[in-house]
Amino acid sequence: MKKKDQPEKPTVKKPGLFSLLKPYQGMILVLVVVALLSNVLSLILPKVISHGIDAFVQGRFVYFLLLFLHL
Repeated sequence: MKKKDQPEKPTVKKPGLFSLLKPYQGMILVLVVVALLSNVLSLILPKVISHGIDAFVQGRFVYFLLLFLHL
């Protein structure tokens, strides 16, 4: 039972996840961009290697074109 003469305790709102991460917003953005670039590189690299192997087997391997043609 609550007594009427005692004041109610104020409720304290706990901070949310986004408000806690707000000071780290720049670092999180850099982390996401680096992770995306890493994934893109890991998807492109096997394709470049396969084109290099195919060109080498066919005798038309040019290192310079291999690098800049697929990037």
